[in-house]
Amino acid sequence: MVPEAIAGLLAAINLAAHAGLFGSLAFLAVVATPLAHRLPGEQSLTLTARTQSAIRAFALVTIGFALAEAGVIGFLFAVVPPVATLAPAIAGLIIFALVPRTGPSPVRAALLVLLAAAAMVASFAQDQAPWFGPRETAGLLAEAGLGLCLGALPALWMALRAPWPASVAQLVGARHLGLALPGLAVLAAALSVAWPHRALFLAPDAFPVAALTAALAVMALLALAARGALLALGSRAGAPAGWLPRLRVTVEIEMLLGLALAAATVSLMMAQPGAGGPPSLWPVLSLRAPGVLAAAGALIMLMAPLALVRRPRFRRFTRFGPVLLLPVALLLLAEPEGGLRDALAVLVLIAGLGEAWRLLGGERGRLALAPALLGLLGIMLVLAAPPSPGQAVPLLLAFGAVFAHWKSLRLPSEWERRAGEIGHAICLGAFGLLLILTHGGG
Repeated sequence: MVPEAIAGLLAAINLAAHAGLFGSLAFLAVVATPLAHRLPGEQSLTLTARTQSAIRAFALVTIGFALAEAGVIGFLFAVVPPVATLAPAIAGLIIFALVPRTGPSPVRAALLVLLAAAAMVASFAQDQAPWFGPRETAGLLAEAGLGLCLGALPALWMALRAPWPASVAQLVGARHLGLALPGLAVLAAALSVAWPHRALFLAPDAFPVAALTAALAVMALLALAARGALLALGSRAGAPAGWLPRLRVTVEIEMLLGLALAAATVSLMMAQPGAGGPPSLWPVLSLRAPGVLAAAGALIMLMAPLALVRRPRFRRFTRFGPVLLLPVALLLLAEPEGGLRDALAVLVLIAGLGEAWRLLGGERGRLALAPALLGLLGIMLVLAAPPSPGQAVPLLLAFGAVFAHWKSLRLPSEWERRAGEIGHAICLGAFGLLLILTHGGG
């Protein structure tokens, strides 16, 4: 299962890179280029430069993945890689070389968007006619829709962090909403193509990831609505120091959701038809003698109340609660399975070591977000595997913990950070309790 999960994770990163390249180019054409003509000289250059940085980063990732895949195909099978593999690399090279470097260039931006779209079409085409079946068409539309809705978010996030007036950030954010709405329409078109074949997603192997995809999509829509509200009410909400950081954090949450959705989309595209109806997603309880996972669940439950203690006389001890990730990882690695659980245990071990380093005097700012990012990586691995029916609820709790922990570290006000800490503790406690109740026998 580990090779399949890693292959799915790499495919998800590749899909996210394609969507990010297409979305960043669309951001350049629809947001950055028109605004660059209206903004003063220094602000215009800043917006163009930050958008170019996002485009080049995604172009490099796309080129790297495409060339690596082509090399593997050529080495293993001694054949020329197909056009579907080479097209993204060629398009990425052209885009990296031709992206505007000085000022706005509307014609060049539009042509680069068309080139990225053509590379996406080529990457989904089959080797022979019919070039596009329902699965390929739905996958292509889903990637394009994710690109417009979520792929442009890194470029937007970089623009929101620029040292310019809040009114400019508000203008850029409002323009991006105009780019996201067509993306929602493209995603609706992908759903309409896939809907006649919905029996595939109700099969026992595909239903858990389909349900998780729907849940993540709802979260993304709520985050998009929250971002729209912040942009609409930002000028009335007081100083930019209040609403602008919240806007940035909302964009960051949307990017996390986008990565998880990329993994879920790849898993759905690889799903195979199966017999039977949709299974129950609730884990089966097992109240036998405690096993390794139940012991790990008890330690995770202990982390929850420790995270909520705020009194200084106790906090100097309870602040080491995250270090409990180390015994959790060691418990899991003490009885290796040779499967996905061992890979997740390694991620937990790395997160625990990072927390120990941070709490013992490391660079807090750089390492504080590491557990959340490693948790997201683990979620993407399980989504790409794909998950079993009993893993759906734990995955949602894990994502809730990542989401709340991110907010507790990134939001500006004390009460918002406290709310994030409470949400993180609740998700951790529920996750640990679920491990105890469902893995009592090992």
